[in-house]
Amino acid sequence: MKNSLNLSIGIILLSVIWVTSVSAIELSEKIDLHGYGHMSYLTADKNTFLKADSGGTWDYRDIALLFTANLHERSNAWIQLHNIDGDSRVDWAFVDYTFGNGSTVKLGQIKLPFGFYNDYRDVAYIRPSTLNPFMYQDVSEVIPEAYRGLGYSYQSAIADGSILLEVYGGQIVDFEDRGEAFKTLIGGRVTYSAPMPGLEFMASIYQSGIEQETGESDDIQTLAFSVGYKPDDLDLKFEVANKNVFEETIFSYYGQAAYAINDFWTPYVRYDYITTNKDKSSDPAFYQRSAVLGIGYRINEYFGIRMEHHFNSGYGLAVVSGEVATGTGEKNWSMTAISLNFIF
Repeated sequence: MKNSLNLSIGIILLSVIWVTSVSAIELSEKIDLHGYGHMSYLTADKNTFLKADSGGTWDYRDIALLFTANLHERSNAWIQLHNIDGDSRVDWAFVDYTFGNGSTVKLGQIKLPFGFYNDYRDVAYIRPSTLNPFMYQDVSEVIPEAYRGLGYSYQSAIADGSILLEVYGGQIVDFEDRGEAFKTLIGGRVTYSAPMPGLEFMASIYQSGIEQETGESDDIQTLAFSVGYKPDDLDLKFEVANKNVFEETIFSYYGQAAYAINDFWTPYVRYDYITTNKDKSSDPAFYQRSAVLGIGYRINEYFGIRMEHHFNSGYGLAVVSGEVATGTGEKNWSMTAISLNFIF
């Protein structure tokens, strides 16, 4: 009943967007409503992952509503409500203030700035693929999605390029309710936009204390380096991330290429790798590799359709998610994802 209700709400919202063709809904002179989401079908030929098995699943879906309120000519309030696979939550709830010197302060519950995609890892419409690279998937636990606290950013020209510095502190938000207590979080991200148009270099880092229900405690340290090149219709990205916690190392990287043939068609490819325990990286229960082939079709500026196929080796993330037991999975397997995504 709950899934049917959420599916009905999603269909109604999609219909409203399709018929009205709006880029945003103006609720008042100072308050706007935006939104995005996707409805996807996943199927896997052997192992079970993201609720997908040989029977397929429609449970990979989400709908988000973002309310923005102008408080002052330099200040805004942001609140995002998000329904993921039938469960609702608040993603963002913060205020910002922009100074005249290129700096901005944010206070509240904020998306954690890390790597290329973490700020908008849920927005399927504006990324090439339906499934995120492994390092951004919730189940991998490499990068937290949000934090509660204070953030500061400063952007400035440097030589013929520019540099963006972001620092933040607070506490990680545990959306998955894993029973872990997170202590003080500090982190930062530096982005250098080179003089060559479309070329970016990025370094991201965060550190946080963590305590499990068993009483064990440790420090989480995660570091990532990113390189992107996006001249016109070509989009190339490479990222590598390393996370240390409880004497284990999670290591992940991917390389991705997408090319917009025209205003409608965008084929893309990606090679993705993660090991959930670097000391056991030769065991298929502790690693997962994926070669991804996909193509997207943009119906209009609000709707897109995407289809992709994943050729997998190893099932490490399926073990972490609890969908496959260690030693029982198939080493070589594949997944297919078909999705309708939207934004307004």
